[in-house]
Amino acid sequence: MYTADSVSLEVFADDYERYEAFCRLYKVSLMDGLSVLMDLASVGSTDDLVKRSLKCPDFVFDRSVELSSEDVRELEREVDEGGLLAMLDLGYAHIDGRLPWNPETAYLIACRAADSGNPEALYLAGTSAYLCGKYDNAFSWFEMGASMKHTDSEFMLGMCYALGHGCSVDKEKAEALLTRAHKKGSGLVDTAEKVFGKIE
Repeated sequence: MYTADSVSLEVFADDYERYEAFCRLYKVSLMDGLSVLMDLASVGSTDDLVKRSLKCPDFVFDRSVELSSEDVRELEREVDEGGLLAMLDLGYAHIDGRLPWNPETAYLIACRAADSGNPEALYLAGTSAYLCGKYDNAFSWFEMGASMKHTDSEFMLGMCYALGHGCSVDKEKAEALLTRAHKKGSGLVDTAEKVFGKIE
């Protein structure tokens, strides 16, 4: 059993399975679990928690199951209220399999989220634009994200330079960005190598 003494955000930050177990224990959704966790751990305000969560959305969003219509309605309500986490969650859901594939809708949501200047929102805007074939837009979003040292944005900007998507091919810039992202541990590296082969 988790107690106020044993619970902290740091305990769960790199252990998603443990977080899922925590939510099952308290019989709350993965999103509501964050509030329970904050209350138990006395770590600060909701704003503090949201700021931490935005740095690791894979920790916050459960991408293992499709969203129900009730989940979507709740997310849409939060999006209407300007909730950044909800915008990211709903935007990603349209491209990660939790909702029917719709990168155009993801892009519309992501552009609104990107107005916040949040690096993860910039990355989502770039990714969804890229999936829509809007390479010029994608390049601009990735460039903004990379300027904020967002690792996956740096990686995707490197891919744009390598493939000439939204820019002229520039192997030197591509190699520098891809290497930097790889050293920082971008989760996209292995996938990209399988799809495109190693960039030489």
